[in-house]
Amino acid sequence: MNFLEKLVTASRRQNSLLCVGLDPEPDHMPAQSHEVPVATAVVGFCHSIIGATGIPGGARGYSRVYSGDC
Repeated sequence: MNFLEKLVTASRRQNSLLCVGLDPEPDHMPAQSHEVPVATAVVGFCHSIIGATGIPGGARGYSRVYSGDC
């Protein structure tokens, strides 16, 4: 199954068209992100974006959907 087929399958199963692409650029993140190590800032930033989507389970739910279905 190719990516598009997996995406359509996941979309239908979740009854959602939401697709979040995460490609953070540390230089463009909020100022407080620069006070912690880059890896910590990136993870926190991505988790906040995922949390804003309302996906049940937050980042864990997103990871499960993505890795298992797409």
